Order: sequence, then structure tokens, then C-alpha cells
Amino acid sequence: MTGTEGQPILAALSFRPSQTTISALLGGFGTLSVPDFQRGYAWDDEAVSLFINDVDRCRKRRQLSVPQPHFFGAVVTSPGEAPGTSRPHLTVIDGQQRLATVFLLITALRRRYEKAHVATLAAGDVEELADYFGSRASNLVRAFECAHDIEFKSQKSVRKLILNKADDPFFASLLAQEDRTPSRASHERLEHANSAIEAYLDELEDRAENAEDTRRVLDSLYVVFLKDWLIVQLAAGTNREANRIYRVLNSRGVPVTNCDLLRASTLDFAVKKLEGADIDAMAADWDSILTGSGLPPDVALDAAFCSRTGIIRAQNGSVDQIEEELFPHLQSDEKPTIEEARDVFRSVCNLRKDVEELTKIASGQLCQAAHVSFTPVFRSRFDALFSVLGQNYCLPLLHAASCLPPKHYVKFCDIVERFAFRYGVVVRAPIHALEPVFSEHIRALRANPEGFRIGDLKADLAKLVDAYAGEELFRERLLTMEYGRDTRKPLRYALVMVEHMSRWFDENPQGAPVCRDATRVIDFRSITLEHIEASNAANLDPELTPYINNFGNLTVMSQAENDAVANKPFEQKRAVFSKSGLAINRSIGEYETWNLENFKTRQQNLLERCLAIFSI
Repeated sequence: MTGTEGQPILAALSFRPSQTTISALLGGFGTLSVPDFQRGYAWDDEAVSLFINDVDRCRKRRQLSVPQPHFFGAVVTSPGEAPGTSRPHLTVIDGQQRLATVFLLITALRRRYEKAHVATLAAGDVEELADYFGSRASNLVRAFECAHDIEFKSQKSVRKLILNKADDPFFASLLAQEDRTPSRASHERLEHANSAIEAYLDELEDRAENAEDTRRVLDSLYVVFLKDWLIVQLAAGTNREANRIYRVLNSRGVPVTNCDLLRASTLDFAVKKLEGADIDAMAADWDSILTGSGLPPDVALDAAFCSRTGIIRAQNGSVDQIEEELFPHLQSDEKPTIEEARDVFRSVCNLRKDVEELTKIASGQLCQAAHVSFTPVFRSRFDALFSVLGQNYCLPLLHAASCLPPKHYVKFCDIVERFAFRYGVVVRAPIHALEPVFSEHIRALRANPEGFRIGDLKADLAKLVDAYAGEELFRERLLTMEYGRDTRKPLRYALVMVEHMSRWFDENPQGAPVCRDATRVIDFRSITLEHIEASNAANLDPELTPYINNFGNLTVMSQAENDAVANKPFEQKRAVFSKSGLAINRSIGEYETWNLENFKTRQQNLLERCLAIFSI
């Protein structure tokens, strides 16, 4: 197995691989536990359904006397210890999803044997069969569910599999069939998995017509568990070695994100030196990163990483690069110091704050405190860059720039927004070409925010526009952009921007475009597009038919105005246009009729305005 550079990954790792069965792993003398730094139970309904299908396939083969082993993947373990006892113990670094699900199944199977034992006795059936059911149930508990500590003549029963601190209390209640209330997504997934397993066993039992049929059904699953479920156990010498193997072999079940991997490695590193309260705080930070972001966790992680370093990572890139830059202490094989553990603690906290801020930006909110420079129109345009135009590649740059004074940040965002519309939305120029420019300016912002020159950014973006989104190409793309599912938002945005900058253009279009009325907000999200000449108008001008969905035949209106004009002819719409609160519509009302000539005049005017507004 090799990494992205083709170099062997496992060659330098120290571990003992062995093929075994899940029953042998659980049936050993010791116990297993999932460390607190591992993620919670992650199998969704689909993953559990696939597991049950695998189980049922093995069961059917057993019943046909043609058993076929099924490989359930790798389980990565490292040496552990059970405090207060000499009992052998292993830490499960990878494989907790299938082990937890198997454990749910064998405890459910044991309860079925117990129920059959009681039912057989109550029915007065053959006593030997009732004893058989009871013996099977006892064996499952004794051999696979519980270990027994004998210390100083006292005996204590301990569950063979312990999940992490966040999941185990709920897991215990679930196994014991006690009252419980899920408080985390992982609890809900455990509940759903248990319900699916119970439903599967119910279905099998419903087919049994008598106690003997029940025995055959339950025994087929019992033998499958004992003999047919194969795994490869990779027994590493240390947690660090186990985590390295875990990263390479994560190929089955729910994909582990880079956030999951970093969560495991940072908590494993810090738990050796920090107090419990700090570890809980770090785990809470990771929970926030993994579940509290409106962005996919790894997207948020890559954006935060880029915002901090200026490095734009390849999609699905290795987590090692992030470790090297943000968590360099994790690269050492030496035992961590307290100060190193605190550094990792602080880095995780900072990462969580970055992800929270990036999530706000992606949802169209500013991450800075309120300021007079952040006018209603600016806030609306800031929101539109992501919610309407979807230009998420700008996230790291705008986050890095949030250190600028508010007045400068407004200017910075204005340039990026107008550039993104022209370059990324209309022309669809190559994003890879702008990545070096964004990276350079992120690094400059992080190195010296006080000395950052917005003029340098503007000059670099202007070069990109000249190279990839020149005036003729921009004009051509605007002219050919027709009303449709994928173009409604960009067209709506362009028309609203024309409205915002109408006074600036009409009075003196010099320098950067300016909205002269910064308090009047036109909501990019709720404003609607309206055809000036309706496509289904009763007396549609045949000369206008080819241009019905073109830029020049579109305008923006409130929903109420749009409903009022509907598909009425231009003569009736004109009165609404004339009284509109938008200059862009009042200018339409100045036309006595709507024909091809007036359409071309308006379209040319819109193009000139767009060229001025979106000039860098």
C-alpha cells in the first residue's frame, strides 16, 4: 500500500497482523475500549442495513450447509490498561463501528435465547430444549459480553467492550434495555442500529412455527458469529503507531474525515499531560468543528488551514500537511511536555474559533463587531457573494482579511466581490489561475496586516481579469446569459448591482463604483426576476421572441410587484414600472412601447453599466 507520492506507508510501521474472527477477539480473556479521543458511533441507517445484509447472507449459507466466511475489515488495536486490575486490555483505534454493532447483535441474540428459554418452560415443552436455550444465553454472557475480574477473592463482572466517554453510558443503557434519552447524534445512530437489529431478529422469529424452529434460527446466527465473521487484527505497539495505521486503512464503514483523524491524534497527544477539564474542553472544541459548522467538516478545516497559512490544499489531501503546519508537536516521537500539550490545546481552540468565523462568513454574516462602515447595503452584498453567487473559494481570503480595519475591509470585500462575479460567475475563468494570487495575499495579511496594501490586491486581480475575463469576453458572456435555472441568481445579482450603482453611473462614473444610498437594502435573496415582455403574453411581438430570456428583457421586482404585473402586456405593466421605487424600473416606464429597438437600447445600456461596475 502506498501514499499519494507512491512511497510505501506501512513499511516503517511496527505491528502484528493476524487473521481471526470477531468472536475470538471478543471472546479473549481481556477487554476492549474505545479511547475518549475517538469519534462517536458513526454508522448511519444505510451502513447498518449493509451489515445486516452481510449477516443474513452468512446465515443463509449456514442453513444450506455451505458456509462462507465474510471479511468485516481490519481492527486496529494498541496496548491498553484497565486501572485497578491485571486484566489484559486493548485500545480500539479503528473498528469500533463494526465491533459496537456486533455487540448490539450478540446481546440482542442473547435476549432472544433468554426469551425462548422462558417461553419454552411456560409452554411445558421439552425441558432439555428450555435448558439448551438458557445455556446458550449464559454462554454468550460469560464468553463474549462480560469479563470477570478476580482480585483478592472478590469477583467483578465487566463489559467486554467499552465505548468512548460520550457514548458509553447510553450504550450501557441500550444494552440493558433501560430508559434512555439520546443527547447526541451518535446516540441516535446507536438507537437506530439497535432498532434495525431487533427488527431483523423479529422478522426471523416470526417465521418460526415452534420452539425447534426458533432454535434453528437462533443457532444459525450463533454459529455464524462464532465461525464466519473474519477480521484482520492489526496489533500496534503504541497508540501513535496504531493511529498511523488507522489513517492508511480507513477503507470500510463510514469514511473518517481529516477532522476525525486530527481529533484522535490531538486528544491522544494531550491526554498524556493535561487535566480532565482541559481534555473535555478540547473534545468539545472538536465536537463543535465536526457538528456545529454549516460547512462539511473537512471543507471548513481546509478553509481554516488556507486562511492561516495561505496553502490551498488538494481535494481529499492528506491530513499530514495540516499536522505539520498547525500541530508540529504531533510529528515528534518524543514524549510530550506539558507546554507542548498546552500548545496543541490552544491550537485546537484557535481552529475552532476560525471554523466558527468561516461558518458565519459562508452564511453571509460578518465575523467582526458592528461598525458604521458595515452599512446595510454592504452587509447585503457580503451575504450575496456566498448565498447567491456561491463563491466559496473566497472564504479563506475574506477570513484572513477580517483583521483589517472595518473601512479597509469594506473596500477589500468590494473588490473581491466584483472580481468574483466577473471572473468566476460570468466568465467561469479557471480558479487554479487565481489560487497563487489569493495565497500570496493571505500570507501578506497574516504577516503584516497593518502594512497590507489593498492596491496590490487590486492590481493582481486586474491582471487576472485582463488575462482571463477581458472586456470582450465579459460582454459576450453577459449577452449570451439567458434566463434559466442556473442563471437566475447571477442575472438577479447583476440587475440589483446596476440598481445600487445607478446614481453613481448617472452622475459621474469615476473610480470604484459607489452606492449613493447605502441604507436602502434590496434583498438579493428575495427580489424576483420579471420579464418585461412576458414569454406567454397574448400579443407577443414576434421580433422579440428570440430575445425573451435575454438580459435586456429582464428586470427585478418585489414579489408583490411581480404578482401585480404577472403576464400582463407591457402597456399595463408600464404604470407599475413608472411608479417603482427602483430607478432601473422607472427607466423602463419611460418607454411608450416595448419593441426590439427599445430592447436593444436597454440591453446596451445595461452592458455599459455592468462593464463600469465590474471593472477592477
